[in-house]
Amino acid sequence: MQVSLPAQPSQLMVVNTWHNDAIGIYVLREANPKGVGLFSFRPMSRRMNFFKDGTSIVKYLSFIALLFASPAWALDYSKIVSPFEEPDSKPNLVRPNMLPDGEVLSLGEDKGEAWLSHPTERYAHGVLGDAIEAGGITYSQGTKSLVLNRLSVFEDRKLRMADLDGDGTTELIVVKSYLDQGAAIAAIGLVDGVPQIIAETDPIGLSNRWLNPVGVADFDGDGKVEVAAVITPHIGGTLKLYGFKEGKFFLKYAQEGFSNHAYGSRELGMSAIGDVNMDGIPELFIPDENRRDIRVVSFKGNAFQQLTRIKGSGPITGPLEFVPGKRPQLTYSLKSNERVTITFTP
Repeated sequence: MQVSLPAQPSQLMVVNTWHNDAIGIYVLREANPKGVGLFSFRPMSRRMNFFKDGTSIVKYLSFIALLFASPAWALDYSKIVSPFEEPDSKPNLVRPNMLPDGEVLSLGEDKGEAWLSHPTERYAHGVLGDAIEAGGITYSQGTKSLVLNRLSVFEDRKLRMADLDGDGTTELIVVKSYLDQGAAIAAIGLVDGVPQIIAETDPIGLSNRWLNPVGVADFDGDGKVEVAAVITPHIGGTLKLYGFKEGKFFLKYAQEGFSNHAYGSRELGMSAIGDVNMDGIPELFIPDENRRDIRVVSFKGNAFQQLTRIKGSGPITGPLEFVPGKRPQLTYSLKSNERVTITFTP
């Protein structure tokens, strides 16, 4: 799918989209056609079903005609890797006392690793597919473990690194859930070499209420980073951005109508960050509350703006991956196992 992203969001256009249920072909033209783009989404193992439908044959032949009639065309079978995925996050490693489905985070050269540990069943929410959550965080090199009391857990699968206050010291960001008050965002730092929770957002306020982080960046262009998360993504999700000042989180922005998680799924990456209009300030790509459309939103200049809404054809279940460039791309998976590619044009 090809999306034009002009200066005025109201002028955004998506035109001539074809989708074949057998192998998934999209043929696209811009308002001023410069060519045809082909993206094949379905696994090749399903290709044999293609010719069982006469309509599919017509679409296929039409596509071939368009393809060779166009002066500019491209086939893109390249593997797209998200630049925003934690490069040092290792999901398939096993460490002592580790959360069964957790990921190992490299803390940098000569700084060792950290991972969610001390598995516990004291919080039977099961939002990530089972009732086993982490009761602590373990470090590999000379640092004591951080262990929570019995009133809370880390309801997460991975740790995220961020320098919240710009002092050059990295904090860890993780979802902490209270048994009676639900989830909060927690920042972990070292105090005299001992890991401690140095700041938390207010918990949601009810048990079995969860949030899913989107990422950390300077989303409004004020020179300071914000932590973005979707609060209660399963029941009317709200996108919230938290600033960090004098050792405390504070709420800066809140907008309703988002979801970046399916209940029971272990997939945490159903949202992405990227500078799609190349203005130096990243935008957020987050599904709507039904996880069918993708909302591309900005907080530039301290004001919320939806740049576009990309209409979808089915529930989003897989990770969103943003690839920067002159023609940025966004890819994601649907419940039907299709992998969709969106190309943005100036």
